[in-house]
Amino acid sequence: MDSYYRLTGDSLRRVICRPARSADRVDVFSFVRNIWDGEDYIPYVWEAWLADPEGQLTVAEYGGRAVGLSKLTRLGAQQWWMEGLRVDPQHQGKGIASLLMDYTVDLWQHTGSGVVRLATSSRREKVHHMCVRFGFEKIGEYTEFVAEPLAEPVANFRQLQGEEILKALAVIRNSPISIHWFHQLMEVGWSWAEPEETLVGMPVNEGKAWWWKEEGSLLLLRDDDDADGKVFPWIEILTCAPGDLVPLLMDYRRLAARLNYPSARWTAPLEPEVLRGLEAAGFKRNFDDNLFIYEKRK
Repeated sequence: MDSYYRLTGDSLRRVICRPARSADRVDVFSFVRNIWDGEDYIPYVWEAWLADPEGQLTVAEYGGRAVGLSKLTRLGAQQWWMEGLRVDPQHQGKGIASLLMDYTVDLWQHTGSGVVRLATSSRREKVHHMCVRFGFEKIGEYTEFVAEPLAEPVANFRQLQGEEILKALAVIRNSPISIHWFHQLMEVGWSWAEPEETLVGMPVNEGKAWWWKEEGSLLLLRDDDDADGKVFPWIEILTCAPGDLVPLLMDYRRLAARLNYPSARWTAPLEPEVLRGLEAAGFKRNFDDNLFIYEKRK
């Protein structure tokens, strides 16, 4: 699906929003070198995004060059994620980001279902305004916390087994803290989605999921690496009684030490009870910005 837009005040050139092609990588890789101090992740995901059979990688073409991109990704049966919104710094301020968002939302409305979400920095006020204009609602606010591992014995974890995925899913869906603190969302590799069998199954099948103390409490993790190749654990979701958050986080630090991680990390919801628990468990804020999570439902 191609869409054509005329930029305000430009009578000669149009912006064409269309599915990305392999040849667009030359233009895209050229301009993303000037984004995030040259550390943009787009080159690392380009091929996978281009080959995604369920979502779509979109580019904005202007003057015969790709000058922007956006990605629509399917996370679950009726859950979609918008990511990768970029515009060439030389062409910012022309409304191209808004055109890409218009195109991507329209694509979801015609081919997707359920809900579409996105995350953006608390500093990107123009994106906040676009979200409101396109009918998105802000549903949560998160940021990154980190703590040193604790080299102490830990005996409160039992690894989840494959046949326990549905039991774990039921525990998460019925957990008061999942409902009230996590907005009924779990993190899935820097995306957020409502827990489903396949999403809960990923950390279980990777050996990154544990029951804690009793089977009413659990911890799901994922691995991520930095530019230096160091691997860190991140909490996808946890459940426990509200009063057990601090001891669970302390045990997470002990588990990180046992598994030889250099630190314990969590992009946590900025809820007052969670913040108090993080401070009491020795976690420090590790990121200046907050992440705003927005969603739009059909």
